[in-house]
Amino acid sequence: MKTLLAVVLSSIFAAVPSYAAQSGVSIRLAEVSGAVSARASSSAAWTTVKNATMLAPGGEVKTADGASVVLAFSDGNKVKLASATTFGVEGATTLKTSLRLFAGRLSAWVKRANKADFTVRHAAGVAAVRGTVFAMEGSAAGLKIELFEGALDIVDSFGRPSSLSPGQNAQLTPQAGLQGISSLPPDAKAPEEPKVEAPPAPTTAAVALPAQDAAPQDVPSDAPAALPPPNATQEGASAVSPSAP
Repeated sequence: MKTLLAVVLSSIFAAVPSYAAQSGVSIRLAEVSGAVSARASSSAAWTTVKNATMLAPGGEVKTADGASVVLAFSDGNKVKLASATTFGVEGATTLKTSLRLFAGRLSAWVKRANKADFTVRHAAGVAAVRGTVFAMEGSAAGLKIELFEGALDIVDSFGRPSSLSPGQNAQLTPQAGLQGISSLPPDAKAPEEPKVEAPPAPTTAAVALPAQDAAPQDVPSDAPAALPPPNATQEGASAVSPSAP
């Protein structure tokens, strides 16, 4: 009887989504320098932002020539966007953060608390981070990834996986995939981590784990770096957040 009850209970709990394991991550724009704009979604209008503006998953940020901005995540991760960069946050939770570099250059400092997944994708490939300091520079012609600390897995536009060790860089193109991995120049220096505070975690309730992640449209479905759907973000301060449906 006890065995039968255990089987029944296991079946019930297996069918119920996990709620406590995953919750939202808030994102604050900091060290805004020059003309920086953001929008709630790819169909929304761009608006000029200032320090302490909150960005919701689904939002995008762009910097003008000579401008820069730091995205501070409540889980301790940081991403700095250089001049003339367009960037998007496709999802941000305590289990998975998925970002997109459309064009320009970024530097990232990733803590990977609780071994959460952290990916950045571009038309030429996906970088899956395993606790790292790295930089990416992308355009329509291709993508360059530089690894300074930690470890980095990459998947090119044909779904072919590879990995970088500290002191290496990779070149990728959308048309031909990975072009090669080589050592960084001897004088290459890791970007200096911004001294910005993490914003408070969102006060919203934990969210259910998605049943299935969608693969990036510009990366084959068999690529190992899956990306999560957008998630709710923190209220308060000024904010750029997706409009209600």
